[in-house]
Amino acid sequence: MSDLTLTTKSQDYWRRWPLEAKIKLRDRLREEAIKAGIMEAPDSMKIDATGGWREWLEFHFPTYVRDGFSPRHVTFWEWAWAITRESDPAPFVGIWPRGGSKSTSAEMACAVWGVRGVRRYMVYVCATQRQADDHIQNIANLLEKLGVGRSVNEYGTSKGWKRNRLRTNMGFTIDALGLDVASRGAKLDEFRPDAFIFDDLDDEFDTLRTTEKKVKTITNSILPAGTSNVAVLCIQNLITATGVFARLAGVAQEKADFLVNRIVSGPEPAMRDIRTRSVQQEGGAIRVEIVGGTPTWEGQGLQACQSFIDKWGWTAFEKEALHNVGDKAGALWNREILRATREISNAKEFAKTLDKIVVGVDPPGSTGRCGIVVCGSKTIAGKLHGYTLADCSTEPGASPGEWGAAVVQAALDWEANEVVDEVNQGGAMVTHTIKQVKGGEKLKIVEVRATRGKHTRAEPISTLMEEGREHHVGTHTDLENLICRWVTGDESPDPLDAKVWALWRLMIEPATVTSDADESYSFSSF
Repeated sequence: MSDLTLTTKSQDYWRRWPLEAKIKLRDRLREEAIKAGIMEAPDSMKIDATGGWREWLEFHFPTYVRDGFSPRHVTFWEWAWAITRESDPAPFVGIWPRGGSKSTSAEMACAVWGVRGVRRYMVYVCATQRQADDHIQNIANLLEKLGVGRSVNEYGTSKGWKRNRLRTNMGFTIDALGLDVASRGAKLDEFRPDAFIFDDLDDEFDTLRTTEKKVKTITNSILPAGTSNVAVLCIQNLITATGVFARLAGVAQEKADFLVNRIVSGPEPAMRDIRTRSVQQEGGAIRVEIVGGTPTWEGQGLQACQSFIDKWGWTAFEKEALHNVGDKAGALWNREILRATREISNAKEFAKTLDKIVVGVDPPGSTGRCGIVVCGSKTIAGKLHGYTLADCSTEPGASPGEWGAAVVQAALDWEANEVVDEVNQGGAMVTHTIKQVKGGEKLKIVEVRATRGKHTRAEPISTLMEEGREHHVGTHTDLENLICRWVTGDESPDPLDAKVWALWRLMIEPATVTSDADESYSFSSF
């Protein structure tokens, strides 16, 4: 059989091959190897290392990598492919979305390290033995595709191809280990592992005590059992704000004091800047639809993400694929209260039931992002209720003409009664910018000036939600992430300020009139 080491020209040719042709070639070479009585994958089936990881994966696992590689996958495979038998790699922590090829990448890495001979004894660690066993079976399928055989003894009996162990005829072994077993003192083997893969460690219902126990098992029992140059791969989505991966990512209050020289990839969401709307379906069901955002991987595009939302529900998607799992300690808002008070309706239809609609505007500071939030109000059973309808805030870097136009568009789209803008930054220029836009000259502008801290003016608004009198109509992902993470002392995000201005105008009586613009107020309680 001919050598398949790839030149630069042939690499380009290989990439242009259709997937079906790659699979047929791989299968034909495997059949030839079997007929020749070769027990392991022949050299001609192992594209030489000079061909690179991309060519190797596309040749051996074409169906697994058919959707290409995102930047996070490239970073990971460059790290994994650079590992040699002698190297002492920095730990790699990948915090990727569910459905984002995280476990598949880890399982393929085990196969790669084994057949390339750079790691001899790998241990795949999960929260439970059952989970770890499942991953081992997936790796077994990959090894079979590579033509790797089982290790046998002198009598031809298999020495190990069990649910929790893969012992191969190429001299490497992969074990499955659950923390529930490791915590009871299981032995790893007579050899020290030279690779640990930590996957599916966290559970969304883990308590702080549970997480502490897991960390203790990892740091006291497992990691010390490895070789001096053990490779460590940690990969999972962020499903709890206090778990092992939240600590490794540095987003938990408790920081990880182990694997200190780690490379952290993520938390990487399935989509960036996702925007959604709630649409009522026939029969009364409410569907959360994606209306904007950028997928982070071709294999998990907008259509796939929408399918996940339809199947899992928005709450699960937000946690599993966007890593929105935690609220910052001391934040005035939290996701639990947002969910409890949420109005599940089509915002545009719901707006028709309101008595008054206001667009809150917090002009851009140094970032160039203008906060633009649409809110409304109506009286129910003698009590005034406020509703956040839309977050129309601009992206960072917006020019005065761009954010001015965005304000006017929001006001016209939602048929707002007023526009409330803060004049602390820019003074009369803010109102002038809005009035210069076509249609802006007809808007009623209410200028407001803050005289006290942001926390002081935000707290009464958050209190309204605690009382069940302030609601989000539909989902507003970016805005909700911001308000659930903001605490006193942090720089206040412009969309939060815009929301507060609008609801203050709607829900709380302003103090004193200070000028003769359309209207201008100085909120002395601020």
